[in-house]
Amino acid sequence: MREEGKGIVLRKLAETDPGRALELAKIHGETALAGTLQRAAVSKMVAEEGVDSALDWIEGLDDSQLASDLRKKALSTLLDQNLAEGLDYAVKLLEGDDLRSTVRQAFTNGAIGNRQEAAEAFRNFPEEHLDQGAAFQFGQFMSLTDPEDALAYGVSLTGTKRETYLNGFFMEQAGKDPVKTAERVTNYIDDEQVLAMIYENLAGSWAGKDEFAAAEWLANLPESPARDDAVKGFSKKLFSLDPERAVQWAASIQDSEQRSEQLATLVSQWRALDADAANAWVSQSKASAERQ
Repeated sequence: MREEGKGIVLRKLAETDPGRALELAKIHGETALAGTLQRAAVSKMVAEEGVDSALDWIEGLDDSQLASDLRKKALSTLLDQNLAEGLDYAVKLLEGDDLRSTVRQAFTNGAIGNRQEAAEAFRNFPEEHLDQGAAFQFGQFMSLTDPEDALAYGVSLTGTKRETYLNGFFMEQAGKDPVKTAERVTNYIDDEQVLAMIYENLAGSWAGKDEFAAAEWLANLPESPARDDAVKGFSKKLFSLDPERAVQWAASIQDSEQRSEQLATLVSQWRALDADAANAWVSQSKASAERQ
């Protein structure tokens, strides 16, 4: 209890005087606690004196690993206070995977915590430091609270930011609101491969909500790689509801390689559930050598 009491007292002292708490922790040999208190000291210093003061103090430390950890703590504190300024420092202090993961997490947190600040910071952030995963994920998270506002914002962007943000937006909305996504996704997405991924997600989600409405939408889609992926997603989801209809839909995929692969998968699963029905379908469906 006496040993635990030291920690309680020092943590409380760190709330008002982290420097003194850290000094006492070192005197009493509290190594692990000293690291915790140093992080607390850095957070307080950033909040009260600014990030530059904290970084100057960190530069004077002998322990390079600790210094690296404390820089990240200083940056994390700044990102919570001022996203745009924190991102500027992230670009100065970090590189490679550390920079990419920090930027991605910062925009994700911003989309959840302060949409307006995050939206402004994202618009102004240099594209050369923004990987597609971060922009895609930002579009996903922005769509969760207010989809209409998130879409209007995405449309106002330019270049790769706009394209990747909207990809993430529609991929997320395909699962949440397949009807509205189906109505307007082609107005904003031109890339056939991206559209195919969205369609596959959309059709699978829609099949779980209203399989007949989804089937009607599919029936009216023109033949294309995107339509093939939509059928793939639809048949995969429909299989749990009606294996025979799922296989019939898979047979309508135009790309022969993708059709063969999807049929083989579904028929194999069907045989595990009802071998007689699966074999009967294969033999009665004008089965070519490919389908056999």
